[in-house]
Amino acid sequence: MGFAISFFLVSGALLAAPAPRLLGPERQLFVDDFLIEAANLRRVIHTVEKHHGNPVLYPVKPWEGQYTLLYGTVMRDEEEGIWKAWYLTMNHFRYIQNLFPESTYLCYATSRDGVHWERPALGLIEYRGSKENNIVFQAHHAPELGLSGILDAVSILKDNRDPDRSRRYKMMIWRHNQRLVDGKWAYQREGPYAMGHYAAFSPDGLRWREQARPAFPYDPVRDTMTTMWDPQSGKYIAFVKQHVAGKRARFVSESADFLQWSTPAQMLAADAQDGPHVELYNNTGFYYEGMYLGLLTVFHPEPKSNIYLDIELISSRDGRRWERVGDRTPFIPVGRRDIDWDFGFHSPSSGPPVRVGDELWFYYSGRAYRHPVSGQGREPNHGAIGLARLRLDGFVSMDAAEQPGTLTTRPIRFQHPGLYLNAGASKGELRVEILDENGSPVPGFTRDDCAPLRTDSVRWPASWRGNADLSALRGQTVRLRFHLRQAALYSFAFDGP
Repeated sequence: MGFAISFFLVSGALLAAPAPRLLGPERQLFVDDFLIEAANLRRVIHTVEKHHGNPVLYPVKPWEGQYTLLYGTVMRDEEEGIWKAWYLTMNHFRYIQNLFPESTYLCYATSRDGVHWERPALGLIEYRGSKENNIVFQAHHAPELGLSGILDAVSILKDNRDPDRSRRYKMMIWRHNQRLVDGKWAYQREGPYAMGHYAAFSPDGLRWREQARPAFPYDPVRDTMTTMWDPQSGKYIAFVKQHVAGKRARFVSESADFLQWSTPAQMLAADAQDGPHVELYNNTGFYYEGMYLGLLTVFHPEPKSNIYLDIELISSRDGRRWERVGDRTPFIPVGRRDIDWDFGFHSPSSGPPVRVGDELWFYYSGRAYRHPVSGQGREPNHGAIGLARLRLDGFVSMDAAEQPGTLTTRPIRFQHPGLYLNAGASKGELRVEILDENGSPVPGFTRDDCAPLRTDSVRWPASWRGNADLSALRGQTVRLRFHLRQAALYSFAFDGP
């Protein structure tokens, strides 16, 4: 689905057998070489397919100004049966007209289908004399002191694990203030409101209780942040921005209670493959099928005539050590310069993608302007929220063209009796054979025994001469060898029927 760029994975011979990896029912992806022992296939990095009706949530209310932004979170709440979005608004006219408090608000919207959104009248926060709006959080304002607050980098988790129901929803939000001095706005880092990321808690996602001091004060931690829950470690993870060699980079911190956080450790920084000007602006992370994936916002500040921020894919096997996937092909590319609504500046939802049938849905902000840099004046700008879709597990595939190719896994063991493939072979075919620990085909499970896949399926049951039951091989050390011709393999899984 969508445009794809690929590179060749160099083939290799079978190596001395390492300890076998025990596989559960999770689907096994090929975003890295974790399970690959040898292959002569192409690794293809797929981009998303943007929704034809984008943007799906755009500014229409006075308090939204020129922006509806996902420095925020979209989730599908299975418990309540609705989609929920927390998004920021921004009115950039404040920079021109010096308005108070026409700046930023955190707003809330709901949807029944993830495409059509409603703004409920919540009656919580007053705007221009009325509470008939969907605002749930606002910045600090002190016009008498010349201060105007700004909200940024919102990340929200729904946490049913917490026994304290008043902490069911958890938010990290960046606050900073600007002081009007001689007609220009300047950052105010300290009193009366310190600059930094604040933790806040809510029983319903609407009424928030904020901590008095920032969990991450300004400097060295900067503005963009997202959070996630890590089911493997049982901790909350925060991805934060700090600088490395004067450039934006990504760091990671963890917490047991969402209040006390470890000193951030460096996670990713721009390198020689990026060129001299590229910076790493923001990222998300989410647990997916036994591993970790994330979206990395990459800042391209040169040339100044075409400044933009797009989104790449990152991955990790432990949630702490991350790498950029493949050849760093944009996963959510920007639109056409000065034509599309999202040509200049992307930021993804802080939450994981939502599975809808056999697709993954991603929400992101697109902006129609160039990110300001030193020496560049502000220009007309607008922002909205869009939807993008991806085939289930469709981040990466291992592909063969007309020339056949193979992929052999490292030694594995499994406990579930069925093997299922997510693959596309409508113009060719795919077969899989099972090798014993010495690398020899297991009788009855050879390539010639395997029924070929000659269609496109996200869950195709492999079988050998009508036999799909692998119970006899459970607990044994084996390898899988996939044979592809004009086919793409996205993932595989051992599972029940």
